[in-house]
Amino acid sequence: MCRVANRLNVATMSLYRHVPGKAELVSLMLDVVIGRPPLFPNSIGWRAALTVWARAYRDVFVRHPWTLRLVPWNRTLGPNELTWVETALRVISVIGLPMEDLLDMLWFVNGYVRNAASDLGGAPAAPSLEALRRSGRVNNYPVLAGVLARTALPETSAGEVDRFEFGLARALDSIELYIRCQMETSTKG
Repeated sequence: MCRVANRLNVATMSLYRHVPGKAELVSLMLDVVIGRPPLFPNSIGWRAALTVWARAYRDVFVRHPWTLRLVPWNRTLGPNELTWVETALRVISVIGLPMEDLLDMLWFVNGYVRNAASDLGGAPAAPSLEALRRSGRVNNYPVLAGVLARTALPETSAGEVDRFEFGLARALDSIELYIRCQMETSTKG
């Protein structure tokens, strides 16, 4: 709170007229940084919309990696964050699944995005063949070494995007399969 007050050139205690404490200040900061979600035309399908939503959400973490450490699941969400949730739920609500499934689907995609972006916040990145070689343990992990040798992507942001897109497509594939199975079950029942 002292640093924020100094930056704003106000007395520290004056901040407490606006926010009760540090947790609320952090929530407000996150809400401002997250901003508004993308808008979707009514004609876009759930999968295309959720893809755009997930990419835009990841872009927040790309622009502001510090936010990954500050977004616990059990805190009160701000208006922008709630709008992100509402936007995604509105898009997937047309599927026709029970309401409780919609939130689980969204948390699944949200969890994927956060996990895929975790290396942006300082978490260890995927193992590399070079790191395995430097450790002197290539012979201990021959399958991993073989996979890394054949599939290693360059250490660039393009490689990160490729991995993100691959995982996002698989996450959405699994949701699509789940939807199909639920629809088949409901028509047979």
